Amino acid sequence: MIVVLLTTALVPLLITSIVHQTSIRLARQRLAKNTQSTLDRAARQTLQEYLHGHVEVMIRERQLAQALLTRQAREIELALSAALTPASVSPDKTRFGFDPNLFVVEAQIHPFFLDVNDPNVVALDIDFQRQSVLFDAPNTATETLQRLSGLTALYHDTYTHAPQGTLWISTRLTTGLVTRYPAGGKPLSAATFPRGRGNRDGRGGRPGRRDADGSSRPPARPEQGSVRRGRRGGEGPRRREPVLVDPQTGQIVVSISVPLRGIDGAVIGQTSLMRTVPEVFTSIALPERWGTDTERMIIQVDPNAVEGPSARILLHDNLRHSERRGRRRVVLGTLQSADTEAFQTMIGNIAAGESGVERMDYLGKPYLWAYRPGDVEHIAALLLVPYDRVTELAQTLEATLLAESLFWFRFTSAIFVLTALVATAMAFKKAKSITQPIQALIDAGQELARGNYHIRVRIETGDELEQLRDVFNDTGPKLLERQRMKRSLELAGAVQQNLFPKQTPTLQRFEMAGLCHFCDETGGDCYDFIDLSEDHPQKHGVLVGDVSGHGIGAALLMSAIRSHIHAEARHYGDDLPPLLTRVNQRIVQDTEAETFATLFYAVIDDKTCSVTCSSAGHDPALWYHTETQTLEELPNTGMVLGVLEDVSFEQSTRVTLEPQDVLIIGTDGIWEARNAQDEMYGKDRFHQLIRETAQHGPADICARVLDSVTHFIGSAARTDDATLVVIKAKSTYQNESPH
Repeated sequence: MIVVLLTTALVPLLITSIVHQTSIRLARQRLAKNTQSTLDRAARQTLQEYLHGHVEVMIRERQLAQALLTRQAREIELALSAALTPASVSPDKTRFGFDPNLFVVEAQIHPFFLDVNDPNVVALDIDFQRQSVLFDAPNTATETLQRLSGLTALYHDTYTHAPQGTLWISTRLTTGLVTRYPAGGKPLSAATFPRGRGNRDGRGGRPGRRDADGSSRPPARPEQGSVRRGRRGGEGPRRREPVLVDPQTGQIVVSISVPLRGIDGAVIGQTSLMRTVPEVFTSIALPERWGTDTERMIIQVDPNAVEGPSARILLHDNLRHSERRGRRRVVLGTLQSADTEAFQTMIGNIAAGESGVERMDYLGKPYLWAYRPGDVEHIAALLLVPYDRVTELAQTLEATLLAESLFWFRFTSAIFVLTALVATAMAFKKAKSITQPIQALIDAGQELARGNYHIRVRIETGDELEQLRDVFNDTGPKLLERQRMKRSLELAGAVQQNLFPKQTPTLQRFEMAGLCHFCDETGGDCYDFIDLSEDHPQKHGVLVGDVSGHGIGAALLMSAIRSHIHAEARHYGDDLPPLLTRVNQRIVQDTEAETFATLFYAVIDDKTCSVTCSSAGHDPALWYHTETQTLEELPNTGMVLGVLEDVSFEQSTRVTLEPQDVLIIGTDGIWEARNAQDEMYGKDRFHQLIRETAQHGPADICARVLDSVTHFIGSAARTDDATLVVIKAKSTYQNESPH
């Protein structure tokens, strides 16, 4: 009987215990899987957001450096070709280019100029009032030294406006003469300035070819075949990297160069800027919970390599100057992963200009690879985060639940014979304490999936389930905020569209039309027609602008530029240089230094059939002569807006249109558009289409051109705004005065 009673009492208890443990195990696995999936999605989204901001900062810093070096190159070219003053050059290196009026505040000086952080190295004696010069150049004339000695103020201005981390600004002529700013440090030698190789994104040393508009072209691509092993052990094509070792400080640096040209157009040298690598990655700081095993890189992909798609490391955030001492160049090698299919997918996406996140093997461990291309073809920023760091909370939760379930299993087993009823009650109680919060999380997750962003869960267990509760409760408000942001962007796009002119002015001698296509909800392009007839009879203004980048920030800046033009235009009429100078000053005061815009502004005189125009770094306007059926580019007369406050715009162009002549003003989103095969629309195709449609009306020309660009892009993503304004002289004039 006792056996029967014990069996009757213990069998249900045993079954209950087994069911309890099984339910806990299943719930634990389901919760861990759902938590891991949630953490994976959140990590991917977070990585994309961090990477987006980092890439935007890198693009703006590179564009700023390129703009400053381009301006510097022009000033150097002018100095080398200018007439000499009676002054002579002192051969004393300690006084070369001395300017007592130049001062640099300590906040603008690179830390390695203040403290080399090495007790075995003497601090560099840096002088910001003069240049250093290498005199052992037998082909350098005294006149050249005299011209270059007067450029210290130019180098000083570039240095104070350059991106964070700038070490040196130097100029090398083909004669062998080298100057460097600031002066000081170790004595100059030819080895101090390694010859680099230019490339399309402005990095490198040896200058490449340059187009007529001053932009750099890459040199010929090196031969494939010979390989070099990098620091990670990979192999890739033998190419010179843009990463160098600065002999003065022993730091790893990136060199950005612009070629110098003589009066005949031939390359006579280059002017360069050296920047230390750590500052390139300053803008991205990952959460501490992901540990110190994260990797930050800049890579270049080659989807068409002979040995298969490959990725070459250009920059790496863990470079240390002590590891590279005594070396001239740093070769980082190639990037590899055992997950070949995902790796090739990443390379293909980068080549297509698309960002993403892939889970792949890296050095034998699973990582999340987040990548985002910049504005240079096949170049992308890359973040690698250990996957176990991403899912650490899910693993901790599963381990905690496992330990707790095992504890209760042992406990109930120990008192199984003595206290069957108590064990059963405790087992059910514990199951309820775990399954109820889990079920609450599951139910709340389903509500969240249906769009109820205000759903919250209440869990008071005192363990990791409360941490999971906090993570879940934070998710709803973030998703709601993202939804609100999306609606705000849509509203901003609608507001910006309303800023475009509803109709074109009706003029006696001209017809006009404009059209704009954005690549996002909002854009950085703008065009407008301004009626000046109240203060300047029979005159109208035409505005076309393009802000660097696109999106809400570019839209706000372009709206500000449009407002400034509207407010000031009537005071200046067709006196355009002071108008652009005034607008530039206001934009510099209202915006950050790395933001800039190009602008084309023209005043149409309906009485004389003439157009007075001026450009602030905008691509040249095209003048189609109907009689000769030829296209003429009007000159670009000034620097971009928003970079330097003391820039003056001193030139404007005045042309008189013959009947049926056409004036076309566009933005680079037209000819720089790319299709799915990564082919560029190009200016040749644009010019040919203008010739074919010149006999049509302005509105028809605008529509045909932008429709052609849209058809060319096809399924590819549009990467920039496209705007076109057409002004056409009529063949006959209504109500024409005999005078």
